[in-house]
Amino acid sequence: MARIFVVSEYVGANQNSTGYYWEKIIGKMQREFGGLTVIFPLTAGETPPVVSPSVEQECFKFPRSNKNRLLSRGLAQIFQAFLFSVKLTSRARRGDVVLSGTNPALLLMTFPLLRYALGFKWVLLVHDVFPENLVPAGVLKKDSIAYRLLRRLFSFIYSSADRLVVIGRDMEALMKEKVNDPRSLVFISNWACEKEVFPVPREDAPFINIPEWKGKRVFQFFGNVGRLQGIENILSAIQLVKNEKAAFAFIGDGALVDSVKKHALEDQCARLRYFGRLPLAEKNFGLAACDVALVTLEEGMFGLGVPSKAYFSMAADKPILAVMEKGAEISRIIDETGIGWNCPPNDPVALARLIDEICELDLSSLGGVPRSVLQQNYSEYISLEKFAACVRPLLSESKI
Repeated sequence: MARIFVVSEYVGANQNSTGYYWEKIIGKMQREFGGLTVIFPLTAGETPPVVSPSVEQECFKFPRSNKNRLLSRGLAQIFQAFLFSVKLTSRARRGDVVLSGTNPALLLMTFPLLRYALGFKWVLLVHDVFPENLVPAGVLKKDSIAYRLLRRLFSFIYSSADRLVVIGRDMEALMKEKVNDPRSLVFISNWACEKEVFPVPREDAPFINIPEWKGKRVFQFFGNVGRLQGIENILSAIQLVKNEKAAFAFIGDGALVDSVKKHALEDQCARLRYFGRLPLAEKNFGLAACDVALVTLEEGMFGLGVPSKAYFSMAADKPILAVMEKGAEISRIIDETGIGWNCPPNDPVALARLIDEICELDLSSLGGVPRSVLQQNYSEYISLEKFAACVRPLLSESKI
């Protein structure tokens, strides 16, 4: 009988947003089909992921690496890809269905060979598009030989999957140009669970009850403070904002946290604060700690990723200020639903001007709208049902 395997670097909501989504997918696959095995690394010193006891677990010990240093991260991924491959080779057989993501990236390079040798069906969930996303990150240049070679390699890798799940319509358009058979593409959006993520009054978020912020309009960045989030653009715009009502809260961790801390220390008006990384149990208080959610991407990220924080902010009933290229998935949602504002990336003057304008708007008319949009279009139930529909025919083919 065909079995289902989930192979992922992160499988628990207590790890990060990628783990959050995989935990939900794992639960759905187990309830819908049973016979599920999860293969994941157990990193030294980190809290073990929370995986349902009804799911078979295959984990391997893995040393800690510095994810903000490219060399350390690269070496760690090589070792991790090897260990993943060994585990999968010992378990998967012809007709089984394997679900994996795009991290670790080097593991992707082994999957076409493993799929051919072992005969399993492969469902690939695309959170990151390689190597295109390495260009805005400053790792590769688009006119380099390395980029061209990697682009051909990853086009072959993506074309090897039986199903390619993309999380944005801009990503879907990009991937159609990369794969041999566009019919393998399935669009399933990110989501947030409305029962777990819900509105909390801003005044109930204790860590932003700052006397100087009374009566301020708080704009919040919540999540990965990384190289692809356009952080420097936000920080430059903050320096240009003229409206005295504006305040800015940063919550999260990542490669550019030191830059945020530096700007916070230099901010003489005390309108920029960094609150560190927030425990998962306090996410609703974190999401509540603003009037407007900042959801941003670096210039050149069109089609390469979709910030999951946008869906959590919708569930928390927060309007969104999206700073990204026009037509990107979150920008498109805002255009379609009116739950916020769009601003082009890498234009701090335009962003500062828009923030000044938003500070003078009456936001009461948006009350309830972002959450309603999530419930109707981006709920957990809708997306997980689409995942089940994606896997079901592959299991049926294995029984023939």
